[in-house]
Amino acid sequence: MSYQEKVVSDDPKMSAGGDDIENGKADSVSYDTHRKLLGEKKKLQAEFERLNSKLKETENAEKERTEKELREKEDYKKLLELKDKELAEKSKTLQEIEEQRVNSLKLSSILKSLGGEVDNKYWIHFDLDKVVLDPATKQVDALSVTKVVDEFKKTYPEIIKTPDKKTMPNNFPAGGSTSITYDEWLKLPTKDMKNRLKDVINQ
Repeated sequence: MSYQEKVVSDDPKMSAGGDDIENGKADSVSYDTHRKLLGEKKKLQAEFERLNSKLKETENAEKERTEKELREKEDYKKLLELKDKELAEKSKTLQEIEEQRVNSLKLSSILKSLGGEVDNKYWIHFDLDKVVLDPATKQVDALSVTKVVDEFKKTYPEIIKTPDKKTMPNNFPAGGSTSITYDEWLKLPTKDMKNRLKDVINQ
């Protein structure tokens, strides 16, 4: 064997199976690379799915929080409307009670200033609206009472009972015959008090 033949036979690349060995290494490298890429792809896919799931959870939580806030706001709005309605009703009731108190005070002042008695069925003819309250004292203004009494005396002198006048004219306008006590009259709604003055029983 010559030296040249020996060198050729000793070199794997130059041997008869040299090409197959090189191809085997290339296939091995290609497979390893593919496997690594596949592994990276799976990792990326898993991370994507994790992040996507986390995003959906966050979106759902935010949606629930927003819906809860809207429900709470709606409940608060309804509660506020209910409170406003209750306050309005209480305010109206207090106003009616105050008007009843004022009307009672006005009527009492008129009766005391008449200088005689008037059957309760004629009380409806007292013009309570013209009797005013002193803004400083919240009491009935005496001057306004005097004016109302004087006007009543001029208009209906025949119905005022004085010591020498005990009867009422039969033709004087009067209201219904349903009688109520003074205390019952005080409990009437303000809008009915004036119309029911005529029905109050003298006590």
